[in-house]
Amino acid sequence: MSFAKKISCPAVLFTITCFLFTSVLSCCAGQDTANSSAQNRSLPPSPITYIDNLYSIDSKGGSSVWCAGYYGKIYHSSNGGKDWIQQKSNTTDELYGVAFVNQKKGWVVGRHGTILHTADGGATWVAQTSPTKATLYEVMFVDEKNGWATGYGMNGIIIHTADGGASWSIQKEDEDRLYNSLYFADNFNGWVVGEYGTIYHTADGGKTWVKQESGVGTVSLYGVFFKDQQRGWAIGMDGIMVATEDGGRNWKKKDSGTSKHLYSMKFIGDKGFAVGTRGAYIVSSDGGATWKEMEKAVNSKSWLMDIAFADDSQEGWIVGAHGTVVRTLNQGSSWEIISGISITEE
Repeated sequence: MSFAKKISCPAVLFTITCFLFTSVLSCCAGQDTANSSAQNRSLPPSPITYIDNLYSIDSKGGSSVWCAGYYGKIYHSSNGGKDWIQQKSNTTDELYGVAFVNQKKGWVVGRHGTILHTADGGATWVAQTSPTKATLYEVMFVDEKNGWATGYGMNGIIIHTADGGASWSIQKEDEDRLYNSLYFADNFNGWVVGEYGTIYHTADGGKTWVKQESGVGTVSLYGVFFKDQQRGWAIGMDGIMVATEDGGRNWKKKDSGTSKHLYSMKFIGDKGFAVGTRGAYIVSSDGGATWKEMEKAVNSKSWLMDIAFADDSQEGWIVGAHGTVVRTLNQGSSWEIISGISITEE
């Protein structure tokens, strides 16, 4: 999967709100740095910069937020995204997924099968032994022990741990399809989506995976979200959206309100959100029955890769290309750009 997007916005004024780049990259791309106590310390405060493509964000425990992306970057904010520090990942591989179960314990996954774990909120990140060299795009934990990650190498791959990452094993790697996203509603029921409208479901924690018919043909699916074991949505290319009310036995197309690619979605109660390419931001206020694109709400034309909300559901964040971080303090009623490029029409 290529996340590179080209900005092409005539007749608009670009206002760069990034902070100055204050740190020097000291390692060549693709070369891991050695572990040491000095390297495991958080770096001095270093703002997110224009070169930081950000792919994933997560929050736990109020205002604690982590995002991950380009060149092994992991950033943390302890005040809801107002200020950020860079945490030492000990890798230069791109990091595509981040998931925390509380303010201390979290995981990050990325290129070359990279799996990193922290037990202290990111003050130290430790590599866990990965069963694959495939690129891992997303990771999710339902508790401190049980987690899954998915991606693509020679084939689409799903890996699982039942002991917090002390050991990981491959659950599925038998199909030449890129798996983009996964979601588990509990320890047993999970879904994976990917290329060519691929959807798989497990009801036994991933021991067996059963293909479900998405009804979208060869259109790639990039994101999936379930409110419970029955009600879920999948999104993808050209604004495609499908929904199910029976755990995926039947998927039906829905009008997403946009033709832009959609990458990630979340629900807070009956309010749903999804983000994607060229600043795509769509909202549902009726439990996902209807959707509408809010073109000026986020004020960005960069691709937006992920959206997350705090435990109290009021604070939320969106991350994407060129160091884009966007924050809401009122459950999406309004958004402010913290870093990245804002676009104001002339």
